Amino acid sequence: MTMPPFVTSKPIYETIIYSPALNDTTDLEAATKTITATEEATGTGNADYTAALTLKIPSDTRMAIKRIATRLSVTIDSDDGTHDLKCRVYVDEQDANHMLFDLSYTSTGNQLSVQDCLTGTKETIFNLLKDGNAHTFYFFFWSPGEHAPVISVCQLWEAVGSSSVTWGIVEALRITHTGFLQVSGYFQRTGSGNGTIAIVPEVSGSTIDARVLDTTSTAAKISSTPVQLLSKTDIGLLFGGSVATDINWIDTIFVVLRSN
Repeated sequence: MTMPPFVTSKPIYETIIYSPALNDTTDLEAATKTITATEEATGTGNADYTAALTLKIPSDTRMAIKRIATRLSVTIDSDDGTHDLKCRVYVDEQDANHMLFDLSYTSTGNQLSVQDCLTGTKETIFNLLKDGNAHTFYFFFWSPGEHAPVISVCQLWEAVGSSSVTWGIVEALRITHTGFLQVSGYFQRTGSGNGTIAIVPEVSGSTIDARVLDTTSTAAKISSTPVQLLSKTDIGLLFGGSVATDINWIDTIFVVLRSN
């Protein structure tokens, strides 16, 4: 009796490269601006500043953005009253669901604020920013006490990442795969603290790798050990930092996949 030949399938190797990097409005104030409005202006056409940004999204459906970090810098040069400068930032529309920041400043100098967008938190904005299209940020300033504060910086950043200092549970990107997987990439921070990233499968007792970003620079490169995922598994990239006004984010990520 002739036995049929033994047939084996060749594994399939793939590499996914995703480079969302950092979006930056740059400083929207070329010199200084005196805020004379005593209440928030109505209509996006009356915003003090506007800027359009486009966040790059993954081209492969096995990658999913889970969190987008934003950071706002405003420098108040002077305030001749009781420091009552107000600021609101909206995305695309001027209403509560599209409001990214709602701030009251009580001192002069550089003021830093952060806001993460994800499911359940600023969800309308999160769904907008992760659709791969351009979205416009509208900045409104006013001073109810007519104190005419002067500002010299208005700048906003956005990235796939996090501003959280509780890094162990904060997922910014998810990869879904069955088979072997290895992750490497460049990860950065905007701010002054130390960032952390962990690459963790959502299966009990199986951690691919966890590394701490370089404490002396703004960037670090990590590479995980290869891991075999015997069933369809979600891999989470978890971010955190040491300073509450920093954002830690993905510059470029490389994912090598093997499917049998």
